[in-house]
Amino acid sequence: MYQDNFLGFTKDDYQIEEHEESQNFEDVKIGFVTNCKKLNVREKPRTDATIKCIIDYQTEVMIDEKESTEEFYKVYTAAGVEGFCMKKFIAIRP
Repeated sequence: MYQDNFLGFTKDDYQIEEHEESQNFEDVKIGFVTNCKKLNVREKPRTDATIKCIIDYQTEVMIDEKESTEEFYKVYTAAGVEGFCMKKFIAIRP
């Protein structure tokens, strides 16, 4: 199991609905907000999509690369919010 040393989250800490496309953790990574103070989590992978929540700098998210697009990561927050964030503002943990 992946253990994150930054905040101590594991993949089990994230509340995720079961999706057929996302059942394999090989497509899932842990990332964090970088290069901005606040980042919008959007309903769809578009800059004009509804904002579901705003997350702060260095907030961790779980990334589903399989459901991500060229410009947006599909993300899940530790609070259970599911949405999309621009890739240029998320760094993936090694």
